[in-house]
Amino acid sequence: MSLKSVRNSTLPLFQIRYMAGAMVDVGNKKIQLERLREMLVHPERFSQSQDITVLSPHGLYLTDLKYPESCWIGS
Repeated sequence: MSLKSVRNSTLPLFQIRYMAGAMVDVGNKKIQLERLREMLVHPERFSQSQDITVLSPHGLYLTDLKYPESCWIGS
């Protein structure tokens, strides 16, 4: 599974596991695609939603991590 482009200044605990789980839930028809869209636009409304699968961290890989220049010491 690949989350192609996630951009944020921080990643709250389990955020990627929730996002990947929500995509699996859409594929399994557990939730509608429109609900996933709403979650991405308004994440504060759905933080740690009870009906979203939280995937195990096993097999999930964070790759190509980029930070803005302002995050580096001395920038």
